[in-house]
Amino acid sequence: MSIQVFVKLVAKEGSAAQLEEVAKQLVEFTKSEPKTIVYDFYHNKENPNEFFVMEEYADEEVYKSHMDYFYTNIQPLLEPLLASAPVVNKLSKFASATKLQ
Repeated sequence: MSIQVFVKLVAKEGSAAQLEEVAKQLVEFTKSEPKTIVYDFYHNKENPNEFFVMEEYADEEVYKSHMDYFYTNIQPLLEPLLASAPVVNKLSKFASATKLQ
């Protein structure tokens, strides 16, 4: 069963551009994870300091592997840029209208 995760990040005032750069590093690494299904960063158009991440992994093992990399390599870069702790939600999809392009 796949694992879906939705994360909200809020950058400190003046740190949004730096947070975006760190996010791009994480996205590049995530492209090399063969069982990562979705890994998309979003920037809130109405609040320039607010970001969201949609993640989907093939299983718990893939998710844990990704998080090991995150805690070791990305969290130390990200933490000083955040106004508050990330809000992480592990989700269970029960309905979808997703259309593949």
